Amino acid sequence: CPKTVGTIYQSSHTGCDPAHNHPKTRPQTGAMALSTSSVTLPHWDGVSKPVTYMGPALVPPGEKMNFKVVDIPVAIRDGRAQHDLRLDTAGFELVESATRLPRDAFFVKDRNARDRSVVEQYYPECSSLVKATTGAAKVIAFDHNVRQASVNLFADRGKDDATSSGTTVDGAVKFVHNDYTDKSGPQRVRDFSIAGGSYTVNGALLSEVEAEQVLRGRYAFINVWRALNVADDVPLAVCDARSMSEDDFVGNTLVYPERVGETHVIAHRAEHQWSFFPRMHRGEALLLKCWDSHRVAGKARFTAHTAFQNPAAAPGVPPRESIEVRCLAIFDADASEIGVSAVQGSKL
Repeated sequence: CPKTVGTIYQSSHTGCDPAHNHPKTRPQTGAMALSTSSVTLPHWDGVSKPVTYMGPALVPPGEKMNFKVVDIPVAIRDGRAQHDLRLDTAGFELVESATRLPRDAFFVKDRNARDRSVVEQYYPECSSLVKATTGAAKVIAFDHNVRQASVNLFADRGKDDATSSGTTVDGAVKFVHNDYTDKSGPQRVRDFSIAGGSYTVNGALLSEVEAEQVLRGRYAFINVWRALNVADDVPLAVCDARSMSEDDFVGNTLVYPERVGETHVIAHRAEHQWSFFPRMHRGEALLLKCWDSHRVAGKARFTAHTAFQNPAAAPGVPPRESIEVRCLAIFDADASEIGVSAVQGSKL
């Protein structure tokens, strides 16, 4: 079962499958920890139109491809020294959780072969981890990104960028955001009932009846974020949901060639409390609650997060490598068989 890093906390959920037990690893801190309490985080400027066109050809005349981003100085704390950062309250949680896949498995030059391996071998690990941590009745992993900090996120939306070794990867997302909104969260569940609702899993993830069943109960989208090397230069900053208001989350329209989606950009406030976890590594995972249908006072529904440049990183450290897997967590007690007949395995 997962163990929360930085405390003697053991998951209280009893549904952990021993076959998916994750080896415990000792958290690393020390030399590369941030030496200052202040960093700059890239935010939406609060003025420009919050829209992102997912390709140069989609940008209307007179508009920009993306909203304007400004660097804002913020205080940031070492998350490893805090003992109250839980998924349901802060919106994120760091857990000790090893993966059976070696680092090189995520950087196979043939992207289709790499993604097939991730779907078939790594997705089940992530589903088990989220289920054990949250107590969800059913968890379905459905999408992922492998990233390297040296790659430009918006270099060319029509092509895959590549590392120096020729492996195609995505760049780090260097602006404060959250992945789902009250519009796009439910829509994503509906999309799972049609082929193509997942970019990486073949066929429909849910039947139409199952999608409607999910929408009637409690469900959440949770990201499993893992560093694949020691993340020093461009780690991930996360904002404590208890320091935020839902009004801080502003809809950002994503315009694709075939559809329109929506994420959040964040309106900065001085009250926001930011943390990061120094020297994250492959033996641990950061869970982010990106959307929760459950509206309960004191419970997190969204999590603002961003990659940022660590001023304490030593010159010449390898660029951060990471993977995030997006998971649908379903809390309906009758959900254990949802999606069983629909999932056909990797489409790659």
